[in-house]
Amino acid sequence: MKHRHTTLIIFLLLAIFTISCSQGKKSDPPSFSVDLDNMADAIQYSQFVKSLDYIELNTNDSCIISGVKNIFLDDDTLIMLDEKKAGILIFTSEGKLINQINHYGNSPEELIKIMGFTIDPILNHIYALDIMSQKINTYNYKEEFIESKKTTLYIRDFAVLKDEIFLFILPFYSENTPYGIWITDNNNNFIKIIKCDIPK
Repeated sequence: MKHRHTTLIIFLLLAIFTISCSQGKKSDPPSFSVDLDNMADAIQYSQFVKSLDYIELNTNDSCIISGVKNIFLDDDTLIMLDEKKAGILIFTSEGKLINQINHYGNSPEELIKIMGFTIDPILNHIYALDIMSQKINTYNYKEEFIESKKTTLYIRDFAVLKDEIFLFILPFYSENTPYGIWITDNNNNFIKIIKCDIPK
């Protein structure tokens, strides 16, 4: 099969808002109002964005992007999660594919279904949540496996804080799972819980 490039345009909105000094105070935050009752008029980027740029992602036949689920930009590295089986893709800031984490299987370093991921830009670590295996796998930007930690929590999203403390956000509802936002250490021990009422 002939090698071809898949082009994906990602709009990175570099929104620099200008504050009007004619009437308001200097400390007043910039604002942009949208009339949701009258959506016949198109909303133009130029109304609230000063500049717009894009990155052309150069992939190949073994790395077909079906859709972007999560994306992080860390200095000169762009990291994204594909909606299907391409996994976590690591690009340079120029759009060159340098690594791909899509090791699927049942071994500790492999994943079954990536629900979400986050990064630690200080350690250059990538944390992938495998919802099927109930674990969080850690890799570096070079795609190298570091460790796997079990988790019993069903969540929608998460972040890693200082010293690999995890912030978990909005779990799937379950009788045995808290609903809300909470912080744990990397051994699943709760540090803080902000409980919310379970939605009907």
